[in-house]
Amino acid sequence: MSKQEFINILRASLSGQVPAAVVSENVTYYEDYINSQIRMGRTEQEVLQSLGNPRLIAKSIIDASKAVGQDAKNYSRETSSGYRDEVGHKPPRKIRLPIWLVLLLVFLAIFLIMGIVMRLLFFFAPLIMVAFLIVFLVKLFRDWLN
Repeated sequence: MSKQEFINILRASLSGQVPAAVVSENVTYYEDYINSQIRMGRTEQEVLQSLGNPRLIAKSIIDASKAVGQDAKNYSRETSSGYRDEVGHKPPRKIRLPIWLVLLLVFLAIFLIMGIVMRLLFFFAPLIMVAFLIVFLVKLFRDWLN
């Protein structure tokens, strides 16, 4: 059996049993695996022999898909609100805000942060001024006494 025959049998065995995305994912995986093994010096026949029967591999993939609740019915199901993913969940909605709204929100956030910083500065300003005055007086008297 050649690599192409292996891939064709795998694809045919999976088709109709699992979603097209799973078929494509697994076919791509096995093509890449076979090619990488050949690049490492193994012959095509050695690699295919070590993989085994593509129908058994397909059966394992189908069983694994069903074991996690991913049968073909879930994949082809569609609702009026849009497509569902592999296990029947709706994909999360993406919220796209206009650029002017994003800029406004950024400006408001900066304004809020600056307001908080200024309030803290004004709150601690008397304490800072007293501390500077004490340090100044101590230094002045120390210099005056020497």
